[in-house]
Amino acid sequence: MPLYTYMNLRAKFYKLRLFSLLAIATSGLQAEPQYLSESERQALQEKLEDLLNSAENSSKQRFSKALGAFKSAIQSDTAAHELYLVCHEKVNFIDKQKSSQDFREWKRKHKERGDLSEFRRALRHQLNWLLLSIQVSVRPDDIYEFGGQAVQKIDTVISELTTLKSQKSLLRQDVLNSVYAKAFDINGLEAEGWPSSPVDVASVYEDVVMPPLRDSANIATLRASWDKRIKQIGLIKKEWSDKPDKARIGLKKNQGAPGYEAWLDNEYLKLLWDKEKDCFETGDQVNASNNMLSHIQKNINHKLSLEWVKEFQEITGGNGEEEVKASTTVEE
Repeated sequence: MPLYTYMNLRAKFYKLRLFSLLAIATSGLQAEPQYLSESERQALQEKLEDLLNSAENSSKQRFSKALGAFKSAIQSDTAAHELYLVCHEKVNFIDKQKSSQDFREWKRKHKERGDLSEFRRALRHQLNWLLLSIQVSVRPDDIYEFGGQAVQKIDTVISELTTLKSQKSLLRQDVLNSVYAKAFDINGLEAEGWPSSPVDVASVYEDVVMPPLRDSANIATLRASWDKRIKQIGLIKKEWSDKPDKARIGLKKNQGAPGYEAWLDNEYLKLLWDKEKDCFETGDQVNASNNMLSHIQKNINHKLSLEWVKEFQEITGGNGEEEVKASTTVEE
């Protein structure tokens, strides 16, 4: 028998023997179940209540401290960057028990980036969104009331898209994972249904702005919100998509960014469809159905046209095959 096989068998034997001895040793140790008395249960509940109050007070203190620091820091790009340095040192150096010398070395390397006006402005946008996220977490039942503020903050970012292109990764970061949130220990913040960044346009509108507008009395506002949603998403895609190298041979003179062109051919058309479907289901059936039919006729050769026709059939109770034939005939 090979040595390694023998050793493996011995190891298995001793393991089995050990398990058997443990089973025998513990077989007589089975205790009767013990239940809390009413007084013990009451005492335990009181202790838990005290712990809950202590945890809530601690949480409120942390939030209060964070709110004060954030409100001061959003007053200027410079202040936002100064707080960023403080938070970065705490999270990545102090908490990790790294030396002050290590931080000074990082700060020296960071200087070039830190001096960029667009970097500081992006930090300020991030901090603004984090501050609003905290406010929402305090009033989760009133999340829809923050829709107007959310759109205003998106508008501010949209107005600076070209300048902020180099900072798009920072602006897309979940603000609860930022050094600001981590430094003040609020990265476990509960803000259910709230978008994670100031450029998460689709979520802002779908989860915050539009739900209260889905009422027949608000059709005009719902349509306007859809138009703004589509426009803002398009602007971000257009400005932040990488443009082709103009030096490459064969490119059209005015060819745009491939990512944006692909968006126009696909996602943009889908958003237009979703807009009309949403308005139809909210009560604007005449206008929406006319617009949906026109949309299918104009884009009958699109890969989603059959899906659109089937959806049209479902919400109108019509015959999908007849709609396809009618659309094809009109197009021809």
